[in-house]
Amino acid sequence: MQLGSYASEATAARIMNEWRGKGQSAFVMPVTTGGKTLYRVRIGPTKDRASAEAALKVVKSTIPNAAVVAHP
Repeated sequence: MQLGSYASEATAARIMNEWRGKGQSAFVMPVTTGGKTLYRVRIGPTKDRASAEAALKVVKSTIPNAAVVAHP
């Protein structure tokens, strides 16, 4: 599940740590596109799509734009 994508590594790390503090397996995944690096904050992986969708319901109350995404 992706919580967001940020230009600032520090912002991504702060959000990752916030969700880790809530017991989630959050991590930052840097990605370079168009010559710029973005820092995606994700939770997971989960055992199946249904588990991801259930977790998404909880996360959306805080981060409305969170989404279930495939992890490479």
